[in-house]
Amino acid sequence: YYRNLTSIIKKYENNDNVLIIRFEDLIYNTDTIISCIENFIGDCGDRDLKNKYFDPNKSIANTQLYKFFLEYAEDIEIIERELKNYLYSFDESIKIQHNNMF
Repeated sequence: YYRNLTSIIKKYENNDNVLIIRFEDLIYNTDTIISCIENFIGDCGDRDLKNKYFDPNKSIANTQLYKFFLEYAEDIEIIERELKNYLYSFDESIKIQHNNMF
């Protein structure tokens, strides 16, 4: 899936009519990405509305989940080795609170 996705992204990455945004970037770099979106489509209006439909503080809890599934450590190592070009580079200094979801 991700290998196919990469070919699609490459197809459109230089198209002036397409803005490609990684979900993780929207979570970890919200203001920067919102600025990119505004530059692409125009002013989005009141920025206070951004948390009405999308709250990065909630969504961040759905990232870096691999750290909590230690029983899959070998599988995770294979993914990291074989698909490293497709993985998001998380800032390890950011501590995620997963609210006892397990």
